[in-house]
Amino acid sequence: MEIFAILGPPSEAIKMFFVVKAFFVDLISTISRSLNLMFEIRNNEV
Repeated sequence: MEIFAILGPPSEAIKMFFVVKAFFVDLISTISRSLNLMFEIRNNEV
């Protein structure tokens, strides 16, 4: 339980976890979308 001592109360840690998780989900979807666009452009050129 040392983690909670560093991060503060459990609710704060849970809030941070969801913020970080949402950020990574958004980042991954953005990256995959841009990769799909790149592949589509490359296929159209051929």
